[in-house]
Amino acid sequence: HQDESHWPLADTKELKVKFDDIFAATRYTKALEFMRKYKKEQTARVKVLKSELSLWEERFGTLEKARRELSSVREEELELKASKQRIEQEMKMLQDVIEDLRQRSDLIEEKEQRIKAADAKKRAKRDQAVALDDNIVQDLDVISDAQLNEMIIDMDTQVNRFHSDQEARKRRTRDVKADLDSNNKEIVERSALKGQLQAEIDIQTSRIADLRRLVTACKTRYSDELPRDL
Repeated sequence: HQDESHWPLADTKELKVKFDDIFAATRYTKALEFMRKYKKEQTARVKVLKSELSLWEERFGTLEKARRELSSVREEELELKASKQRIEQEMKMLQDVIEDLRQRSDLIEEKEQRIKAADAKKRAKRDQAVALDDNIVQDLDVISDAQLNEMIIDMDTQVNRFHSDQEARKRRTRDVKADLDSNNKEIVERSALKGQLQAEIDIQTSRIADLRRLVTACKTRYSDELPRDL
């Protein structure tokens, strides 16, 4: 121990060896300290990089979600616009059909009124024929058999014609009423369909407005991340 405590008094060669050992130990200690410090710094840097990577992955996911949302919204908006245009065309055609049906109904009603007027005229003639029959019965004594037979044949002809015309008018009246009922029913059905189509247009118009607001919201939300061409 005494020799070790007096090593500064040793010869030059021993001193060199001793100092080399000291410096080597010092460099080793500094190297260890540097490595520990470097490892700590790199560990902290890796942690920061991982955090940044996670943040960028999240932002990238948000960006992809925004792109998908915008693409889906735009496709749906185009589909709704096409559907709305189709419905509007159908409604225009339907309106034309309804107008045509109403005109036909008006014509049928006018025809029915004419038939009723003709019936009234026929009834008046029949009443006149009955009155004439009463006069004929009163004047039978002054009418010859030939004249009587001729009058009877003429009256039978008129009666048969009247009944024939009456049956024809009844058939026409039934046909007219059937056409009128059918047209009115079709008008009601078409009007109901028109109302349904208008309701669908209103719903789709509202939906398009909602989608446009969603597009605007997406652009505002992701304005810092979305490419300029979106």
